[in-house]
Amino acid sequence: MPNARIVSEARERQLRALLFSSVGPIRQRLSNHRDPATHAGLGTRIGYNFTPHIAAEVQADYYPARLGEFFNMEAGGRMFQLQAGPKFGKRFEHFGFFVKARPGIVSFSNAFIIDGVDPPFFILRSHFARATHFSLDVGGVLEFYASPRVFARFDAGDTMIRYGPTIIGFIPETVRGESVVTHQLQLSAGVGFRF
Repeated sequence: MPNARIVSEARERQLRALLFSSVGPIRQRLSNHRDPATHAGLGTRIGYNFTPHIAAEVQADYYPARLGEFFNMEAGGRMFQLQAGPKFGKRFEHFGFFVKARPGIVSFSNAFIIDGVDPPFFILRSHFARATHFSLDVGGVLEFYASPRVFARFDAGDTMIRYGPTIIGFIPETVRGESVVTHQLQLSAGVGFRF
C-alpha cells in the first residue's frame, strides 16, 4: 500500500497536468466620453497548471453589441479580445488567489479610419475596416473549488489598449497625433472544468 508521501506527490503531479476552461459573462467599460456605457460579452478560457502556484492561460472574448461606426477614429463595430499570459498565486483547499499579466490584442470589426485629404480642395479620404490594437490585461483572480473538477472564477483587472497615432489635423497638411493608451475596468465571472 503506497504511503501518504507518495500519494501526495502523485496528486501534485496530477494537478500540474490539469487543463481547465471557463465560460462566463464579461463586462467592460470602454474609456471614451462618447460611449461611457458598459458592454457585456461572452468568453472562454483555457489554461495549463505547471505547478500549484504557476499557470499559463489563453482567453478569448466576444462583445456582440455594436459600438457604432463613429465610436472613435480607431474603434467601431463589434469587439473581439484575445489575451494570453501567466497567472501566479496560492491555492488552498477550497479557494485560491492569483495575479495575472496577459498581453494580447483587441480588434474592432468596423472602425472609421481617416486616410488623409487630397489637395487642392481638401477632399477627405476615409474608409471602414477592421482595426486591431495591442492590449495588456493586469489584475487579480479569485477561484472557488466546488469539487476536484468544477470551480468558479472571478476576475477583476485593468485592460490597457494602445491606440496608434490618429489624424488630428488636415490643413495645410495631414497631422497625426501621438499613440494613446486607455484603461478599462474589466470584470468577469464563470464556471470552469478540469480535465
